[in-house]
Amino acid sequence: LGKRLTPHLVNKNVFQLHNSADCSYFSVSSETGILLGEVARMKLAHILLVIMLIERSSAFRLQGVGVQGRLLCGEKALRNTKVKIYDVDRNPGDSDDLLDEGYTDANGEFRLDGTTRELTDIEPILKIFHDCNDGIRPCQKRVIFDIPKKYIHHGSVNEWFDIGDLNMEMTFRNEERDCNV
Repeated sequence: LGKRLTPHLVNKNVFQLHNSADCSYFSVSSETGILLGEVARMKLAHILLVIMLIERSSAFRLQGVGVQGRLLCGEKALRNTKVKIYDVDRNPGDSDDLLDEGYTDANGEFRLDGTTRELTDIEPILKIFHDCNDGIRPCQKRVIFDIPKKYIHHGSVNEWFDIGDLNMEMTFRNEERDCNV
C-alpha cells in the first residue's frame, strides 16, 4: 500500500485506510461499501460547488436592447428629457435592472443601448420622464412602453427599436407622476 497509506481494522466489518499526506481516510464496510472520510468529503463538496458555479455562470446570458427616437411637445423638440431602459424582473426581491439612461438632445433625439446578464429572457421597457404641458406641477410625468422581444440582442445591437417621433403632448393610459427620477 506504500508509505503514505496506513490500513486499520476498525472492527470485523470495517476496514479503514488512512493517508498521512493529507490526513484523509476512507472506510470499507461489508454492509455499506465505501464511505468517504471527512477530508475526502470536503474535497468532493468543494469540487461539486466549483462545477455548479461554472455551469450556473455560463447559464447567465448576455442580453440587451437598443432604443432610439425623438420626443416632441407639440411641434417643439422635447429637450433634456430623461429616458431609461430597464429589464423588468418579476421575481420577489429581484429589483429591475437599469440597462441604460440618458437625456434627449437639443433636437429631442435619444439613443440608448444597454445589456445585462440574466438566466431567463429579459423583459425590456422604456421609461420617459417629461414635463410637456405640465406647467409648474411638482415631479414629472412618467410613461412606460414595452419593448418587443424581437429587438433583444446578445452583445451588440442588431436592430434598433425606433419609436419614431413621439408627441408627449397627449395623455397616455399608463401615465403617472414620478418624483424619483
